[in-house]
Amino acid sequence: MFHRVRAASVALVLGAALAACTSPDDKSQAQRSPTAPLRVVSATAPPRVTATPAGTPVAAGPSAPATPAPPAARPGDDVRGTAWFSITLPEGWRTIPLSKEQIEAVAQELGPTSPQASTLKGVIQAGQWDKLEFFAFDPKSTDYLTVVKTTLTAGATSQQVLEQMKQTLPQVLPDFTLRGSRAGFTIDGKDAALVQLDTSVTGAGGLAGMRLSSVQFYVLHGTEAAVISVSGSPRDGFDQAAERIASTFHLK
Repeated sequence: MFHRVRAASVALVLGAALAACTSPDDKSQAQRSPTAPLRVVSATAPPRVTATPAGTPVAAGPSAPATPAPPAARPGDDVRGTAWFSITLPEGWRTIPLSKEQIEAVAQELGPTSPQASTLKGVIQAGQWDKLEFFAFDPKSTDYLTVVKTTLTAGATSQQVLEQMKQTLPQVLPDFTLRGSRAGFTIDGKDAALVQLDTSVTGAGGLAGMRLSSVQFYVLHGTEAAVISVSGSPRDGFDQAAERIASTFHLK
C-alpha cells in the first residue's frame, strides 16, 4: 500500500509509520481496532538512506544541546488547535474540519496540481482521515501541516523513536533523501526528535517530478506522542520555518 502513496502525502505516510502501531484514542475509538503500542527497538544496521553530515543524530542525555527559546509571535500569526493542543500558524493559513466531506471539498477546491490536495485525496483513498488530529495549509504556497497522535511503549525516549523511524522509513517511503535528524531537544518542555527529508512526487499530471521537503517532529509525553509534520516546496529557510511552527506546539 505505501508504495502506491503519492510522495506529496509524505506527512501522512510518515505519521502512519507510528500511527499503525498505536492504540485507539478517545477521538475515534469507535472507528479503530485496538493494536499493540509501538515497540521501540535499537538500530542494528545502518538505515538505507542518503544522509548529509548534518544529519548525524544528536544523542539524548545531559550532553544534548539546549533548546533555543521559541521565536516571538509575528503580526498576523494565528493560534489554532484542538481540545488536546494549540499551535501557532503563520498569517493566512487555513484549517479544515476533518470530516470526509470537508476534506473532499477542499481537495476539489485546491485543484489537481496541488500537493496539499494530493495529500487530502491520499487520506480519503487510504481511509485514514480519522487518524488526523489536525490539518492546516497555506493557500498561497504548497506548504501544509498535519498533526497525528500515537501511543508509545512506556519509557521510550526521543533517541529510540528516531532510530525506529530511520529503520522504518525505507519500508514505507521508497524514494526519499534523509537530509538531517536530531533527538534530545524539547518542544513544550517535552522530549522531542525530528527528521528532515526530501521526496519526489510520482503522481501523474502536473505533480509528476515535483520535489517536496518535509520536517517531522515527534513530541513525547508519557506513553503518547504528537507527530507534527510540515511539508512544502524546497527552499532556503524551509527547515527554519517548519521549526518555528513546531516550536509553538503546546499540549493543553
